[in-house]
Amino acid sequence: MRGLQPWFSRLIGGKNLLRLAGASAGSLVGFFILMMSVQLWFDVRWFRENDSDDLFGPGIIVISKKVTLVNTLGLSGNAFRDDEIGEIREKPFVSRVEPFEPCRFKVSVQVNLGGLEVPNMVSEFFFESIPDDLVDISDAEWHWDTASPFVPVVLPADFLRFYNFGFAPGQNLPRLSGKSLRLADLVITIKGNGQVVQYPGKIVGLSEKINAILVPHSFLQFSNNLYGDQKKSDPTRLVVVSYRAADPDLTTFIRKQGYETNQSELRSGRLNQLLQVSVLVTAIVGIVIVILALYLFILSFSLFIVRSDYEIRTLVHLGVPPFRVERYLLGMLTMVVVILYMVDSIMVGVAHHWIGNQLSDRGINIMDSPNLFTFLLSALLIAGMLLINQLNIRRNIRRVIK
Repeated sequence: MRGLQPWFSRLIGGKNLLRLAGASAGSLVGFFILMMSVQLWFDVRWFRENDSDDLFGPGIIVISKKVTLVNTLGLSGNAFRDDEIGEIREKPFVSRVEPFEPCRFKVSVQVNLGGLEVPNMVSEFFFESIPDDLVDISDAEWHWDTASPFVPVVLPADFLRFYNFGFAPGQNLPRLSGKSLRLADLVITIKGNGQVVQYPGKIVGLSEKINAILVPHSFLQFSNNLYGDQKKSDPTRLVVVSYRAADPDLTTFIRKQGYETNQSELRSGRLNQLLQVSVLVTAIVGIVIVILALYLFILSFSLFIVRSDYEIRTLVHLGVPPFRVERYLLGMLTMVVVILYMVDSIMVGVAHHWIGNQLSDRGINIMDSPNLFTFLLSALLIAGMLLINQLNIRRNIRRVIK
């Protein structure tokens, strides 16, 4: 066999070696892009499951009708009719629709921040409620019955921002954190049906999504029945729960209907859609590059087998069985793709680590290490490529020695 080795070596010499190097480089890039696309899908999925901000979880959005001059003049209402609520509920991207329950009585709240060098504040408030399970507060805190020591209250986060960056600087008052606000004692004064009553209250949380002063549904129903105007009206605001946060279909629907909502929610929907399209396009580009690289590999081996017909025939005439030639070429190909797989795996690990550090600095966490399936999928593709090339090598060698 030592005497035959130069003939084997000539099979991949010269231009054939350049073609093999080009096919290898293309496959290296293609497999890397495909593996990174698969890993990106796993990272997005992991982020959805572990995101504390529920960026990709079920979305909660508040909608209302626009207030126009016609509404102001009393010529038209801006409340939602039952048929309009039913139409929203029937949308495939909506899992739930709940109206806001308003208070039908007058209420004022005195905020006592004793010990924080902040004077007591008294203001007219307007309570609303939504089903308790839609409020992001623990059940133990968000509960009220007639035996409860206080009424839990959730304020919109904008309330604290308004105080810290508007009211406090102008009055030379200290700024407050969310935790310090929880220390406040509230005195809730309700006036209605000829009665004036007071209830103690506590601020139990701040809401970023619900721009309303919320109290438990049980308290508002109890108060409305005792002190409220018994004339009910259609709701003017709805809580819409979608199957995923910032759903682009829901965003499109809101725009078409002319409803009002937090504009950041609409922008998030477009960004969410853009992210999904970007992941899909990256995966498609990776698949196309891999297919082209595989085709280049197959074509390269077909060409240098055909162009090396003299060397192959000489080896066969010297007594070398065709399967030995096939095994040599396949062994050489296997060595090349194994090296490619190892290099790509290292590149994916390094790239994923670098991207993870960059995102972590920006407050976004992804998986600590690449998912095992990323490497398994790549190994399966490589095995398929070897099988296809084995069949192609066998067919071309048999065609040469005929």
